[in-house]
Order: sequence, then C-alpha cells, then structure tokens
Amino acid sequence: MLENFVERTEPEFWEAFSPDYQGLATFKNDRENNQKIKAYAKAGYTLDGYENGNYRFVKLENLDFGYQKSGKLQYRITSSENDFQYFQSKLLVQFPHASFDNLSAANRLFIDGEALPTLEKSIPRNTYVLRIADTNMISGSFFLNTENYPTYVQEVQELIQEVQEKLGVAKDNVVLIGSSRGGVGAILHALAGDYNAVVNDPALSLAYGHNADEYLLADVMADNLTDALVPYFKKENSNKKITIISSSTSKLFWPYLQALTDKRIQIIDLDMKHAKNNGIVRHGAITEGNIPFYLSLINERLTRNDWRFVVPNDEVLPSNRFDIRMPMPNRWFDVTYFENQLILTRTSDQSPDGHLNFVLNTAFQGGGQYEMDIQLNQQIELLASNAIIVTQVIDFERNEENNIRTIFKPHSFWSMISISAMAVASGDKIVIDKFKIKNLDADT
Repeated sequence: MLENFVERTEPEFWEAFSPDYQGLATFKNDRENNQKIKAYAKAGYTLDGYENGNYRFVKLENLDFGYQKSGKLQYRITSSENDFQYFQSKLLVQFPHASFDNLSAANRLFIDGEALPTLEKSIPRNTYVLRIADTNMISGSFFLNTENYPTYVQEVQELIQEVQEKLGVAKDNVVLIGSSRGGVGAILHALAGDYNAVVNDPALSLAYGHNADEYLLADVMADNLTDALVPYFKKENSNKKITIISSSTSKLFWPYLQALTDKRIQIIDLDMKHAKNNGIVRHGAITEGNIPFYLSLINERLTRNDWRFVVPNDEVLPSNRFDIRMPMPNRWFDVTYFENQLILTRTSDQSPDGHLNFVLNTAFQGGGQYEMDIQLNQQIELLASNAIIVTQVIDFERNEENNIRTIFKPHSFWSMISISAMAVASGDKIVIDKFKIKNLDADT
C-alpha cells in the first residue's frame, strides 16, 4: 500500500511530486511516484499538464482536446477536399501512433489530432477521416480494455459504427489504419468489427517499453499484446482483409506476427535495409520510411469498390453486317460476340447517365442522309453522339420482325452511336444481328 496516498474523486486536481524532473521522468525514475501515478490511472485519471511544480490530473471523461467527444472518447472528423460526389463515400479510421514524453494528454494520447497531417490531401475524394485518441491510462493502453476501462473496445466499436451510419458510408468502404501503437488499435478493431484495415508495423509487444516503463503500463498490461487479439479471431469466412506491413529485418515486432493466424490477416515482408542495428530505430525506419507504400495500400483498399479491370474484346465485327466497331464494355454493359451475334448484357449498375457507345466505321457528316438497317431483339433508345453534352436522338420504328429501318439526318458531325442504359432492365440481353448504315448522298 502506498504511503500518504489519498483516493481522489474530483474531476481534476493538481499535485507536487518529489523528486521532480519536470516531466514524465518524474514517474519513471522513482518507484513511489511510479506506483502513485498508476494508482491514479487505475482510478480513471490521466496526466494533463504541469505548472509551478505541480502536475495536473484529469478524469478521462473530463478531458477536452478541442474536437468531438463522447463519454471518455476523444475524436476528430475531417474529410478530403471535395466539391462533388465523385465516388462512393468512404470512411478512413485512424488510430494514432505513440507519444510518451509530452505532458499534454492531447499529444500523448492523440498526437494533437495531427497524425499524418497531410492525409486528407493524399486520399481519394469523398473520403472522411475519423481519428480516435487512445484515451486510457497515462499514455494510452494501445486501445485495449483495462481494469479501469473494461468497456473501451466496445465503446470504440460503437463510435465507428455510429459515425459510419451518420455519414452514410457502406461498411465495405470503411478502412482502419494505424502505425505502431495505432497499428495495434487498427488490427484490434478490424478483427472485432470485421473491417478492412491497412497497418504499418504494429507494436505487438510492450517488452521494450516495460524495461524503463516508458508507457507507464508495466504491472498493468502484459507485454505480449497478441494474446489480447486472439479472442477476436473468426473461424467463419469473411471478405475483409487486414493487411500488415512489416519486415523480417525488424528485430522488435516481426516474431510476434506468428500469432496472428486469423484468415483475414495478410502480412507483407518489406525488403528493407537499415543503417542501424537498434530495434527501436529500425521500427521507426519502417513506419516512417515506407509512408508512400503505406499510403498506396490505403488508397488501393479505399478505392477497390470504385473500379474493375476491363479487357477489350479482340473480335472484329464482320463488315457485311456491321458498320460499327466492337464496343468497349463498361460498368453498364458487358459485351460479347457469339455465334454471329453481338450480345450486350445489362449489368446491375444503376448510376445515372449510363450509355454504351459504338464507334462508327465512318462518322456521320452534318447535313447528310443515312439509311440505318438494324436487326435486334428488343426496343432500345439510340443517340448520335460525340460523347460531349450535345447529342441527337435517332428516331425510328421497329417492325414485327425486330428490324429497324430509318432515314437519319444528322445536324452535326457524329462519330459514335449510343444506347441508353436507363431504357434497359438489369440482366436483359440486347442481341444485335445486323447494324448497317448507308450514306444515301454518297450513293446518288
């Protein structure tokens, strides 16, 4: 039992300590001071300031970092620079790396809300960023539950879900990120909530920190943090991926990755050279030296629902039946040529302004007359186009034999013909047997 220890209940208080090194060393270099600050932490206080020889202690729920808060949680929401809804909305959840020498709680627990300060300029448009502070104990608890805060993980999970739903972001478009301490938080909450994540050399062990009690967590938390992650492993299949960047050249944390056997986790071994042999220095070199690669993986994960690979069809439409070129498939239509028929299959994409464009073998000339002879299986809407704003509707009537024969008089130069996707139901197949165009002026 600590001598002269007085249990506190007030929202905040100031106290002097001896010996006083005017910093965190006061609590790392003296056993009694060390035990006393941990007792305060277990009672729900953290350190936040120093003035005139006195240290300020504040209840976690009474902290205010100047951003948003919910109970004990402190967080900040920003967004990439947008002026239009270019893509699906996304949410990037960032857990900050560690800082353990500053007397400001906002710095130690939150990096003052500025971890990766240029992040918003390096991510896709229409992406929100939720930064969550590690508001627990004196220098954080690596986002893990502790005796004084047994609902910490649950509350962070609820915050992520609440922000995601409020911003209208689909769960598949949520990505959790973090380096070092933040990497542990990102893995933990990606496992617990089944989210995608990209993690940069997570600090999976506190053994190095316990030596000098850098985080003031010795005798509070076990040194091997992977044991706390195992309960969140899933046996059933999931399409989520937790990508961890590390390097087998790292002496500090690489061996602990062996315990992460959840099938959602994929580990990248970065082939990285080091100027120094010190484990902490190498950890810093990995987390700071691969930021461009780290950002590239973050952006790849964020945008994976915004794109797909498309392979051009190498078929050439026969000129005796087609005066158009093989159309390029897009998000509204898949395109095949099978048994002498051009088949256009409508996809499920319902985004507006959908068209499939055919490049004409010979462009329409303004003021000319063209006879169009088309054989297909269903009603469609045709537009003459240059893929700019202005188009010209091609009027026609289809007879009982599914033939279209019409005289088209273009009022401008048109190099393409477009089929509107909005007039075709999802899953429908437009089958074209013939698409001939005759220049009546050239034949007179």
